[in-house]
Amino acid sequence: MSAAEAVRRPAVQTLAAMVGLKALLDLSYALIVTRAGYYALLQPHLNPIKLVESYALLALTASFLPLAKARPATIFLFLTYLASFLPMLTIYPFLDESRLFTYSAAGFWVLVALIARAAPTPRLPAVSPSLARWAAVAIYGTIAGIAAIVLVVYSGTSVFSDVVRLHGDLAGAYANRARFVQAQMPINGYYFHWLALVLNPLALGWLYVKRGPWLLLLIPLGAFQLFDGAIVGARSYFGALPFVLLILLCVRRSNPLLWITGAIAAMVAAVMAMYAVRHDTVPFDFAVSRFLLLPAQLTYFYYDFFSHHGLIPGAYVVKWFLHLPVAWPYPYSAAPDFVIGATYYHRSQLDAVGGILADAYMNFGYAGLVTFALLLGALVKAIDAVSEGLDERLVVAAFVMPAASVAGTFFVRVLFTAGVLWGLLVLYLISQAARPRSSPETEEAPARSHAVAGVT
Repeated sequence: MSAAEAVRRPAVQTLAAMVGLKALLDLSYALIVTRAGYYALLQPHLNPIKLVESYALLALTASFLPLAKARPATIFLFLTYLASFLPMLTIYPFLDESRLFTYSAAGFWVLVALIARAAPTPRLPAVSPSLARWAAVAIYGTIAGIAAIVLVVYSGTSVFSDVVRLHGDLAGAYANRARFVQAQMPINGYYFHWLALVLNPLALGWLYVKRGPWLLLLIPLGAFQLFDGAIVGARSYFGALPFVLLILLCVRRSNPLLWITGAIAAMVAAVMAMYAVRHDTVPFDFAVSRFLLLPAQLTYFYYDFFSHHGLIPGAYVVKWFLHLPVAWPYPYSAAPDFVIGATYYHRSQLDAVGGILADAYMNFGYAGLVTFALLLGALVKAIDAVSEGLDERLVVAAFVMPAASVAGTFFVRVLFTAGVLWGLLVLYLISQAARPRSSPETEEAPARSHAVAGVT
């Protein structure tokens, strides 16, 4: 194969874009983080050898990713990799972090990629199309209705003043979040998270695919998302739908993974330019520091702490998520995310939640990296299974934000709090609603017509 032919290969183009994105993150840490003064990121002490290693690890792990086949599940995996591991490859040399843990994290992503490539996709049981159609609509309608009622009952018109008061000052969201936690809403207000992270983006994807007059519904959907983010006090919810739309614009390109990487790189470059021109740190801190670099740094904090103080197998899920008594010793008075916040930031009320690699290590150490790689691989194959017969944009819309959540929160919260299980269920029902009902043969082989009309 000639060099010109190699350059035209989609996988090579995507890898080049990934290298460019990592170079932007490296430059941002060297040139902006050192000056912007974001409280949660440490000042760098660069190890040049590890900087070279980080690019080698990027090339190695990316070579295992299914870059040539952009199915919805592989797009989810790719987004998760970009949000989780690529920033780690910037933190690794700039903070001179552990070589052993970083190489183990690379092995984690290789294992997930191999599962995505080689594991069989499960066949799901068939459901009556009419039943599936009504069940899908009922799930979204019920959750949205409960959220709307709770929003009015608990907040009244104050949610409107919250939105107006923020008017771009995203730091004000912290006060809203404190009130949200203190309100002790039914089911802890999880339905707001389910809507903002999965169900509203799924509705956006459906409207994007349908087009025509249906697009008018984007106005109430956007307003609902805005109120959702205001009452929860989650800044990421304000940008969730625009970010999902940006990814959807890339999905049907000739090389969608290249376009997705390019879009994220353009976003990073844009906020870097805004800092250079206006010395405005807010866009950079919001888009790069908080949602890319900080989760990676926290992953190393979790490794550092639990490698020195001992692991806490299953303690978070049992004691702090299910609120059940732990039958084995748990040496801390607070949840692990608050322990990390108190240890590394000296703020006992700082909720320093780690992503999937931090979660894996604090539970089972290096064995946890293998265990959680299997769990993430199973989720990738589950997305493959529910994608059967659906327009890929509909599926991708539902899992863009959960892909980012994998990098920044514990895996049990990705599944339940972030609404991934609801997303899988609703997409399964939509795929069943889109099945033709003409003959037994079509019941055995669901149509691959990329239909989304089953829930119209």
